[in-house]
Amino acid sequence: QRLSRTLLFGLGFGAAALAGVCLAFVLDNLLDLAPATRAVLLGLFVAANLAALGWLWWRVWRPGLDSRRLARRLEILHDIRDNSLINAVCFAADRSLPAFLQRVFQTTADRRCADVRLSALWDRPRLRRVGAALLVALLLAGGYAALFGSHARNALTRYLHPATTLAPGRFGRLLQADRYLRMKIGTP
Repeated sequence: QRLSRTLLFGLGFGAAALAGVCLAFVLDNLLDLAPATRAVLLGLFVAANLAALGWLWWRVWRPGLDSRRLARRLEILHDIRDNSLINAVCFAADRSLPAFLQRVFQTTADRRCADVRLSALWDRPRLRRVGAALLVALLLAGGYAALFGSHARNALTRYLHPATTLAPGRFGRLLQADRYLRMKIGTP
């Protein structure tokens, strides 16, 4: 369950981060952002990544494994109506119960778990949706890099070195004697 939630979070955050980077690159090339603005955006991106990792650890990996919640989820997923799994988990921790009664609950739960598929714990519908969002973000970033490669390289350089004097990657075209000339706009 932890791995499923981590994968879900990773795919979703990856899609959002990739789309955000593409948007920042496009805005930088279109608006010629000031070095301070680029530095702030880069700092916000790094802070968002660190905050996301902290949230993932705090919400998913820090808490101990709750065996009662897991037993209840398995009962719901596999339509186990006699509460044998949750009974076995709860009564195993109860030391006031006689050992033979604990074995009865454990044996009943073992029989019910023979048909349980642990792969059912993966949240496949949500993973598919988030995976599709990541695929769209990858296609968007790949399309941007393929169609506007020089713009993407230029914006990446400007974000990695925010104080650079490199002009934004905007180009104009001039028609001269049956061919196009590329002229950089905004060069010093």
